[in-house]
Amino acid sequence: MKNYKLSTMVFAYDSFYNELSEILYHPNNKFCVTHHLPIGKSTCGFPLEHYSIGWGENHICYMAGAHGNEIIGVSFVLQMMKNLALGRGEFANFRPDLFTIHFLPCQNPEGYFTTTYALQSVMKDMSILERKQFCYDYYSIYREENKEIQTINEILQICCGCKEEVALKETIRSFWDFSYRKEIDAEEILSFLENQCSIERDAVLKIVERLWVKHFGHRKINTFQKKYQTPFWNLTFDCIPEIDEKHKMLKKKLQKLYSNKAFPMCTLANFLANADGVNLNDNNPYYFKILKEQRKKKGILCANPMYNYPKSIPGPIGTASVSFSKFCYAPENKALLSFLECLGDSSYAFFHLHGTGGQLYVEPFYEENAQKPRDFSFYINNRIATEYLKGIKEIYVEKTSKNEEYFTMPYPNRITGFADMLRSKYPGQFLVELSKAGGNPIGPFIEPNYTLTMEANFKAFMKILDVILEVKHLYGESYVLQYNKRGEVVYEIQSRRRMRKKDSCE
Repeated sequence: MKNYKLSTMVFAYDSFYNELSEILYHPNNKFCVTHHLPIGKSTCGFPLEHYSIGWGENHICYMAGAHGNEIIGVSFVLQMMKNLALGRGEFANFRPDLFTIHFLPCQNPEGYFTTTYALQSVMKDMSILERKQFCYDYYSIYREENKEIQTINEILQICCGCKEEVALKETIRSFWDFSYRKEIDAEEILSFLENQCSIERDAVLKIVERLWVKHFGHRKINTFQKKYQTPFWNLTFDCIPEIDEKHKMLKKKLQKLYSNKAFPMCTLANFLANADGVNLNDNNPYYFKILKEQRKKKGILCANPMYNYPKSIPGPIGTASVSFSKFCYAPENKALLSFLECLGDSSYAFFHLHGTGGQLYVEPFYEENAQKPRDFSFYINNRIATEYLKGIKEIYVEKTSKNEEYFTMPYPNRITGFADMLRSKYPGQFLVELSKAGGNPIGPFIEPNYTLTMEANFKAFMKILDVILEVKHLYGESYVLQYNKRGEVVYEIQSRRRMRKKDSCE
């Protein structure tokens, strides 16, 4: 029996720090927990907390909360810290003399506390059973609305005929930008298609109307206020307490972001960005250039249709920088980059935890230049990922009798996310979408999903430790592809030091 100590609590400011204090000073800790100085501060001055367990020379880091609404990541880090310190389950065999495990519980406290304060204001008087039901109802409605969006996308696909896959995806993205703040029906789809391509109106109208009535009857789909957000429609800024100057500044910044009425107040309970309206995963020079060009071309750019709000202006979805005149790293990302540089060659794995999808982003981005020295990131990342996925699969087989390892995300054709950028710079970098159940922020808290997510990733962590010891010598090697006279590849070793790659866009 694993005998883990797990809690499904949604941690707001006070409970977050109470939990950290309990973990730090628990009398039954098998492994000592060290509280370090924060790695930096958020835009409002909230500390970016840093803890560690172990004293070994091989350093591994888990960081959550880059997106404030992906609260399961923060919960996972707290649960992992607690159970590792207590030496429970898989963690009983942890070797603190070999490994130092760093925990950055919440990179974006402003977005996280905005989300959790809003959730708390709605859920505070619920019993434990009522909270469980509330999370399940939220998840169920979210899932149904997601199916509606998929159906609309399928209608568009049918009407677009034999478009290439890339062009089709762009058409679908354009439709959701087109439908911003509208109620969709068959006529709206037809109006969009007429602007996109030459069509035979009468023929397409019959197809659209037939498919629409089949799936939705005669009702319209609201793209601005979703049914799954209904419990939060009456939120106000009063849900943010003015505990100290940090909180007062947070409330002031939020009021500024919402002053243009571009976002409904219910998004306080689903707040991705920091208080300046910057999405920390989008906050990198590569995606800044992409978004700047798209913004110039299209104007308003919307996020995922489940959050059909602008991502081209500062707000709860968040944009790539505080200004489009010049790229600027958010202080939270500056702090993270400095922290990774301080770890230097002692860092062997970094796990960037996100919320939903049950996916592992593995393969690093490479420039296509065979004559440039390359490190062994591709091999290292895939060796570690292989064992990580085995750990996930073992728990799902044990608990559900199903083979349900995470999906691995393939080699990217360009850098768009901050985590992509880290994988381009350092070996041993991973982004994990923790939950197989969708619906941030509280959809992942349904059972048995929550417990499976925790235990599977605990198992995965313990599986990779031996692999890191096995491949650690490769972190310092690089090679150049050489070809002999017969056209065979020869790997020429160039160095035994880590490659520190600069951002070409900086």
